Amino acid sequence: SRPGIEIVPIGLRVEGKPILVVGAGHIAARKAMAYASQGAKITVVAPEHSAAMDAVEAEVRHHRAFRPADLDGQWFAVTATGLPEVDGAVFREAEARRIWCNAADDPQHCSVILPAVVRRDGITIAISSGGRSPATASWLRRRIENLVDDDTIAVFAIAAGIRDRMRTAGRPTEVDGWNEVLDNEALELVAGGKHAELARRLSQAVGAPS
Repeated sequence: SRPGIEIVPIGLRVEGKPILVVGAGHIAARKAMAYASQGAKITVVAPEHSAAMDAVEAEVRHHRAFRPADLDGQWFAVTATGLPEVDGAVFREAEARRIWCNAADDPQHCSVILPAVVRRDGITIAISSGGRSPATASWLRRRIENLVDDDTIAVFAIAAGIRDRMRTAGRPTEVDGWNEVLDNEALELVAGGKHAELARRLSQAVGAPS
């Protein structure tokens, strides 16, 4: 079987960053939309643009084949042409410029693997198969989405609020106490409507100011 790619998971802040998308089919459009929704400045290069790509808020659109100079000034590159020779060329040119690159369904031509992502109310969860089975990663994303329910979001909001208070007071937040309450009591208390009690117990466990 094809070997997976070992990765170090990170989260990229792409707001305001110039990102090149090579290709303009449905896959390229989906990837471009994900970055545009986070405030990236998208440039699209492809001989033909799909209706899906036309719906993406791109700052620059080139209706032609990729040229190495298209990478000049870019912060990140995504290639999804379905043509190995083109995707490989984009990757090699990006590597020469020290620009991160993701090639759709071609992990050997990736310096970055894009995970399946769950987002809800401030929580982001990324799932990666190392490029070996994106379908499995998407399946796990759908399963995990069901776990991030209203009670989970309530626990998150309470814990985040307590951490904000600690930071405002200049207290360290990487302390013992979080896990015991979150693992053993949090969901049961929230399910019983005892939000204030959870906040009290968490605050006490981590030494948060009242």
